Order: sequence, then C-alpha cells, then structure tokens
Amino acid sequence: SGNGIPRIDLLQGGQRRDCRETGPSMGLSRPTIRLLARALAPKRRSGAVVTFGKSGIEGQYEQVREILVQEGITPATLDAAQIESDSLTQFGRSLHQDTLFRMLGFSTVHSLDYFAAEQPTFQVDLNRPLPDSLRGQYDLLLDAGTTEHCFDVSRVLANAVAALKPGGYVCHLLPMTGWIDHGFYSFSPTLLLDFYAVNGFDELELKIVFSRGLLGRTYYFDYEAAHTGLYANFPGPSLLFLLGRKASVLPETVLPLQGAYASQ
Repeated sequence: SGNGIPRIDLLQGGQRRDCRETGPSMGLSRPTIRLLARALAPKRRSGAVVTFGKSGIEGQYEQVREILVQEGITPATLDAAQIESDSLTQFGRSLHQDTLFRMLGFSTVHSLDYFAAEQPTFQVDLNRPLPDSLRGQYDLLLDAGTTEHCFDVSRVLANAVAALKPGGYVCHLLPMTGWIDHGFYSFSPTLLLDFYAVNGFDELELKIVFSRGLLGRTYYFDYEAAHTGLYANFPGPSLLFLLGRKASVLPETVLPLQGAYASQ
C-alpha cells in the first residue's frame, strides 16, 4: 500500500455492486459483517449472544448468507419462521440481528438498550452496573456502536466484562476518527487493548476499518502501534474492530494505565 502496512480488502472479488455498498458505519454494514465472520470463523460459535444496542444488519438473508460462506462459515440451517427482518435500523428493512447470530450458530440472542422504542430484550442503562441476572450469561458480546453514546465509558466496558462467561468473546466496533458529534466520544486503540489486557482477556486482535477512493471500498489494517501517525490522518471515518477472549475472572474491574506509560 506504499506505507509498508498491508491493506486488506473486505469486499472480495471486485464485484461492482460491492463497490457501491456502504463503507464504515455503526451497526453491521456488509464489509463489517464480513470482518466479523472472518474473525469468528475459527472460534467456537454456540450458546448465547448479547448485543449492546440493537445492531442494524445491511442486507437480506441470501446476501448475508453468501458473505458467511465466502468467509468459511457454513450457516446454520434455519426454517422460514427463524428468518426475521428488522425495519428499525439505518439500513431500512433488512435482516434482523437475531437471524444473523442464529446463522452463525448461536441459539440465544439478547439485546440491551436504554430506549424501549428500539425493542430490546432488556431495557438497561449501561451507565449503571449490569443487573445480576445478566452477569456471566453470554458466550459473545457485540457492541457495534453503543459505547460512544454512553457517558460513563468505564462502566460500559466493565459491564461488557461482567456479561461474559469465562471463555466468552467480546467484540467492539467503535468510532476512531471522523465521527464528530456522532456520540460523546471517539476512541484510540490503546483504550480497548489496555483495558481488556488488564481485565483477564487474551487473544486480543484489533483492526482499523476505513473506506478509501471515490467508490468507497472498505479495507482494514491490523493495528500496529508504530503506525499511529498514519491512523490519525485518515481522510474519512474510521472504526476500531476489537475481538478478545475472557480468559479469567477477576474479583473486580481493573482501571488500566495507558500501555505506553505502564512500564515507567
């Protein structure tokens, strides 16, 4: 890519219809569905999922199924009653998030949201401690653009840790640059990496997702701290994608020092 960093295209095959799809967005656009599938393909995919907010899914059943197959996942067989649509998303009437996670192999899908109009499974204020009934219940937690809308970020991240079973995975898709007034915050990679590293998580991987060019094709970089100057100067919106596994349970949430200074 001219700067020594491998650039990986999330839209396979050079299909012209893919070039016209949306780029980075909150919720799951087709490129970020692909990235999620790519990250989860080698992982155990069963049990219960919880989402912070309800995630819009860009695409219909067959379009999403094609992406999963291309990324090495054999989607679970669903009957017609299990294939649901959702009209309460930025993508218009499209696949319901519950259907996506059932296709991935999960049997239970819950959602947490402050607003009843979003029709979450549980109406929860993530600025407050997670209810005891939701602690340690989930094998995967997806936050596709909710943390930035909550004022108490440390509490939201602590709630993510608390919701997961040992061995469960957390996945965040959050704004990094170019999202002025989208929420309260945009984030640096060090926040997620340092927080989860000191709170019992391993298998941490972080990618930066962005679009480039007139056709808006979507790419990602595997994050490397040595290239932070490049990441700060993307011409358009960029996102952080983090996946990590809860390897151990700590007695309480640890507030990290920034990794760059922790050894001083």
